[in-house]
Amino acid sequence: GVQTCALPIWLILCWKRLGVARARRFLRYWFCSGSLPTANRMRLFTPTQSKRLNEVMGFLFLAAGILVLLSFASFHPSDPSLSTVTGNVRTENLIGPVGAYLADLFLQAFGLAAFLFPLLMFALGWKWIRSEPLPAPTVKLLGSAVMVLSACGAAGLLPDWRLFDHTILPGGAAGFLVAGLLRHALNLAGAAVTLATLLIVSTYLVSTFTLASLERW
Repeated sequence: GVQTCALPIWLILCWKRLGVARARRFLRYWFCSGSLPTANRMRLFTPTQSKRLNEVMGFLFLAAGILVLLSFASFHPSDPSLSTVTGNVRTENLIGPVGAYLADLFLQAFGLAAFLFPLLMFALGWKWIRSEPLPAPTVKLLGSAVMVLSACGAAGLLPDWRLFDHTILPGGAAGFLVAGLLRHALNLAGAAVTLATLLIVSTYLVSTFTLASLERW
């Protein structure tokens, strides 16, 4: 990616004193050493040097996760939402109208797998509280996406039943699509094995789980 920054005055003075050739070598070393912040660096996964600020950010993530979890758990089909048109009625969701719309959106899209989102937020908040940078954030994001989609697909393979007064599919719309595609290509047994494998692989990508850790338990 292209790296941009505002050159400080002292760097301009060095440019004049060292000459163009030396200054170019200096800039090349500076950029290649990684001293400049890159535009695509994921600050969301990199705690700062201030532990107090990290703890504040961590508690914010935890609080946001609790709000999301409560909104999902208290979902009510009759609440005003994107898929329900009601009159001026009292919202049953514990987080109010915002929680009702949020829960409807995520539960309709991901079903039971929507509850993975607050869990991932809790894990990220705990990392910030402990000032621990998240290793390989791109891999963690990819693993989280695979985990959510494979969980949706696995729930979509369950018998035909619905949640919350028969309004929510177990795997949501994503699970309906993933399970349908895999079942069409691999039949039920092949789809189940594939989704179980993806769930295990994504668990390795997202967490630090190993089979050796089971022996210590």
